[in-house]
Amino acid sequence: MALLNSNEEFQDLQKIIDTETEIQKDQSILGTQIPIHSDRYDTDGMIRIAHGIISVTFVYNGRQYHFACECIGDIKEECTVLMESMIENICSDQPTMLHDWKIAPACGNNRVMWGIVTGHIRLPDALYIHTSELQSYKIDHEAKELIAMTRNTKYHCPLTECDFEGQNENPAIFPEFEKIKAAYSKPETIPELEEDTVLLTISNSKRYFFHSMFFRPKGYESALQCKGQAHIGMFQDSFLIRKDFVIKKEENNNDPSVDVRYFPHTGNIEFYELQINGMKLYVKNSGTAVLYVFGGFTGKFGIIRIEPGETKEMCEENEETTPPLLPDGDLYYV
Repeated sequence: MALLNSNEEFQDLQKIIDTETEIQKDQSILGTQIPIHSDRYDTDGMIRIAHGIISVTFVYNGRQYHFACECIGDIKEECTVLMESMIENICSDQPTMLHDWKIAPACGNNRVMWGIVTGHIRLPDALYIHTSELQSYKIDHEAKELIAMTRNTKYHCPLTECDFEGQNENPAIFPEFEKIKAAYSKPETIPELEEDTVLLTISNSKRYFFHSMFFRPKGYESALQCKGQAHIGMFQDSFLIRKDFVIKKEENNNDPSVDVRYFPHTGNIEFYELQINGMKLYVKNSGTAVLYVFGGFTGKFGIIRIEPGETKEMCEENEETTPPLLPDGDLYYV
């Protein structure tokens, strides 16, 4: 235990103790409120910061909404962007969907759905959730989806995006499971790529936005596929795609070397490592919402906007002329 060397040190310590005591007595000191406004939607919101947690409340079309978030940069600007993103989902015609989904038993004879949500008016895209108890669910063969109803939400679940491996644990609670599995469980196809090309596919319906990555080094007859893995950091999560994740390597060729790493944020990814041996990088958006890609610490390119279904080369020519403000907090906040 350290000793106090002077009366001044003792007085300084006493001031610290008195200050902490006053904060504990007055809870209002712990809570900070910051008003925000969206010119785009003419909507006001309120940021509340308490015990290190940032939450935002706003009213749109007479209904109150609330979400929590994590911000690294300017809190007002980032929370305004997040509020506008949520309002965009509210106004969108895109239905609430579940991807990589499965039906699971709950308490008693009840059922819930697990999956990655998109288009929800209260939840951000790419969040892995379980629903509240299902009121009903049925297969719509014409639309090729399962419709699941909770008390407040209707979920559209594409049959092609069922987590068949996960559903194998409870096949009896999925109507026509074996028939649906045989019809819609398809292996992933390998895209045809030119030599010295990398194709990263991202989607708002995948965890950390990662769908797949293929690359074809010079001298290879076909593309190689890399898997990725999440890295849960102390301050920020990231996603890693490296050469040791290559699924299958061709014989009689040098070991391919790639090292791709990015931070997933709300609605965008930010690269901080991009070693691809001079190959061209293309990014495809296979999801249902606009996603932004930012060269970040690599310094190779700026912010690039990618529409759903669009593929773009990551180069200076495709950068946004007026870069938008993008959230840079964790995609999955605690």
